[in-house]
Amino acid sequence: MSKLLKILVVLFVAVVVYGVYWFYNNTEEVENEKYVGFQGEAKLKPYLALQRLSEHVMSYTEADVNLASWGELSRDEILFIPLEYIPTDISIFKDLENWLENGGVLITGSVRSKNDFDVNFSPMHHRLIGFKNVEGENGGQVNLAINSVELQMPIAFSFELDAYDEEFRTDMDEFVYGYKTLGKGKIHLFNSLRAFDNRNIRDKDNADFFFSLINRDKDLVLATRPEYMGVWSWIKTRARMSLVLLIICILVWLLMVSKRFGPLLLDRSVNSRKIMEHIQVSGEYQWRAKQSGLLVGELRLSIQEQMKMRHPQSNRLSGMEQNNYLAELSSVTNDNVLQSMTGHCKTPDQFFKTVTILKQIKDSL
Repeated sequence: MSKLLKILVVLFVAVVVYGVYWFYNNTEEVENEKYVGFQGEAKLKPYLALQRLSEHVMSYTEADVNLASWGELSRDEILFIPLEYIPTDISIFKDLENWLENGGVLITGSVRSKNDFDVNFSPMHHRLIGFKNVEGENGGQVNLAINSVELQMPIAFSFELDAYDEEFRTDMDEFVYGYKTLGKGKIHLFNSLRAFDNRNIRDKDNADFFFSLINRDKDLVLATRPEYMGVWSWIKTRARMSLVLLIICILVWLLMVSKRFGPLLLDRSVNSRKIMEHIQVSGEYQWRAKQSGLLVGELRLSIQEQMKMRHPQSNRLSGMEQNNYLAELSSVTNDNVLQSMTGHCKTPDQFFKTVTILKQIKDSL
């Protein structure tokens, strides 16, 4: 290594060491907090925190239920369901009313977002809940003390209610919570059930207030799965004719591609055509090989032998009489029989014609 190269290497190492030293003394590690939101199961289930608390304090908790497929409710069950998730089905509303009359407890409210002002409650919702007037609202968060418990809640709607035992409103007349008795049961209505989702249940005394409303010896059903129509139900209600046509097409296709049973009927014309083509190709080959006489001779000899075996009476006939007899059997003219049995082939066409006639005579014996 040259002296100059050694100097350059030493300078490079010195610069690197100085850079590391400067970075260490002039920089400072700073921790930044960044909100990444809920992860895993909590991201998919907005009421997972409520579910976990309920599993700890209640006798039994059934979570992620869809009311349309849940079946009949028990009197010992408390139903937690958003207003938007109650199906607009008359039979379901009748079952809910009967269940409440017999001692059921319903906890409900909205889960709409702040910027959603659409109100699409059915007349059945109005009858069951007791709405007189409902309007979309974007009032943000409000705090209200109810029975010495501090409750923080988003305001989703502006409610006017009918026949409620007690209503709790803010100083601005914003409805927060109310309840009413229906037979032996009770309906607890919140402005927004988002007060008990994963993000808000830890605020103020929201969790304590929720569990103070219910009997912990009963079962809690969290019907927090939206109503989605199944594929089969959608097909039956929306695409019934398309389903019928699809089934017909499948049946026709199966008939087309299914295996045949039993032997196929032979197409004699096709077989004859193939035999004649075979004779013609074989004759052309033997004609080119100058072996046409062998094929003609073998056919004539075969005809004479079969005549002796199958028609012994022809042995007493002369040669001309035998030709006439063959013509009658094969429906071939006497001249063609005579030419085929005794003549010579001078062209490929004559050879092919002779072989064809001889085969016809042989088949008729």
